[in-house]
Amino acid sequence: MLAYNTTALEHDRLREAGEDVFRKGFIEEEQLKAVRMAYAPTLYTPNLFVRIGLFLLTGVILLAFLGLMLLMSDGHGWEGMLVVGGLITYGMLEFFVRSGHYRSGVDDALLWGSLMMVISGLLAAFSKSMDVTTGFAFWFCLPFLAWGVLRFKDTACTALLLVDIAAIIVWHSFELGTVGMLAAPLLVLVLSAMGLWWVCRREETWTWSVYNNCWTTAKGTLLLLCYGAGNVYLINEISAVYGDLAVQGSTVLGWFFWIWTVLVPFAYIWYGIRKKDRLVLGAGLVLIAAAVFTVRYYHSIMPLETVMVLGGALLVSVSAWLIRYLKTPKHGFTYDAQPDDTPDWAKRQIEALLIAQTMAHTAAAAPEKGFEFGGGESGGGGASGGY
Repeated sequence: MLAYNTTALEHDRLREAGEDVFRKGFIEEEQLKAVRMAYAPTLYTPNLFVRIGLFLLTGVILLAFLGLMLLMSDGHGWEGMLVVGGLITYGMLEFFVRSGHYRSGVDDALLWGSLMMVISGLLAAFSKSMDVTTGFAFWFCLPFLAWGVLRFKDTACTALLLVDIAAIIVWHSFELGTVGMLAAPLLVLVLSAMGLWWVCRREETWTWSVYNNCWTTAKGTLLLLCYGAGNVYLINEISAVYGDLAVQGSTVLGWFFWIWTVLVPFAYIWYGIRKKDRLVLGAGLVLIAAAVFTVRYYHSIMPLETVMVLGGALLVSVSAWLIRYLKTPKHGFTYDAQPDDTPDWAKRQIEALLIAQTMAHTAAAAPEKGFEFGGGESGGGGASGGY
């Protein structure tokens, strides 16, 4: 199923872990060279700036290719041309992946170019013979996004897949009327919380998986979905598009969603500090801004400029205090720019490699000489005139 070579992916992860522990001072340069030799790179993964450049260049080429295909259609059958162009682009994607491209920018652009062309072309073709609703479009995108995750372990496909599932739940709930509108946010909230619980329970397992980046993305997306499902602003804005529901007008649910909007970011921060989970902690810090925006949108306490100045000053002050306080590690936290967060499995693998390298280069000790017979000249009888 996976398009990339599993062994090559594992070697990349171990080589990156070796460079990480070298930067932290756990191994010497000679040992790092041994790790690089043992796990030599076979995939092309450039740095971030080159990746962005290749992504943009490939995107421009795809736009030119798409424009040529549409000109060939002459305004007739352009839907089929989109699908054909998407299939050709997908074939190019498979070729580049087999050539060793992995997160190079080229494969990213080809993946998303092929998905957009095929999905838009097929939906446009279906709209000519049937009523294509928003719910149908959500369901139609589902297998394509799942294929992007399983075949190419794309993180963006992972996040959009979960958002698409949440959108399907909301859409079909809204079709039930007012009861469905009230139940939709609670349903998404409960299912997101259950998914988040399951992912956190299996976190030790999926760190070994080649899909570890997808699992990390899924965890972050579920954190945001779990909060967003109970955010007052999002509920009101989505409901305004498809119905007349306003949660602030509901006594029971209104209070529940307001409590959820304000307290969940602090719950994330508390959990992240308690479990030393940087992803949950970062999500909580970001969502505090969402909570402040929501409260400010419905309840104007002071001018926006004053809120921004006071909030910025508070954040700078707290950040400066934490930097000074955590220069010396306390309670498992530190301001160290390179904390020891290398996975245990990678440390064990690198340790085993270095031990094997050391044992292979250790010279065998010469055996001690014991009592030796001989020395005689009369048939080995020992009568040589000396001892």
